Amino acid sequence: MSDTLAIPNPRTLLTADHERIEDQLDELKNAAEAGVDSRTLCEIWHRVEHGLLAHLRAEEDLLFPRFRAEHAGIWASLRFDHERIRSMLSEIGLQVELHVVHAHTLLEIVALLRRHKETEDHTLHRWLEEIAHDPEGHRLVEQVEAAIEE
Repeated sequence: MSDTLAIPNPRTLLTADHERIEDQLDELKNAAEAGVDSRTLCEIWHRVEHGLLAHLRAEEDLLFPRFRAEHAGIWASLRFDHERIRSMLSEIGLQVELHVVHAHTLLEIVALLRRHKETEDHTLHRWLEEIAHDPEGHRLVEQVEAAIEE
């Protein structure tokens, strides 16, 4: 099989991961609204937090260094979003620990993630798709895929 056929589509890969994270946040919101026990709520939260942090780390560690060199302005905006997302994760984590998850906080992070995904799709994801067929780009896509699936 040729290398070209083995390359996962970067946009599809990263968009699917964004959608998975959003689904998990919906699951957390629904569980909190249903008043599930603390243990179950914490288990759902840990999946959300683990997946979202893995996604952020994959982008920051693997993609941002090269992307920044070519698109510093957009990189700064994406990096700022990541900082806001991490801040909101801390807030939600505290709410989960106290078993007082506020729907408006979850809706706020989902809205932020949706805006962020749109920006990334037109910038970072498009850039990765463009470089995915050169050897270094191919490696980046494979590394991102492995990192977000951990």
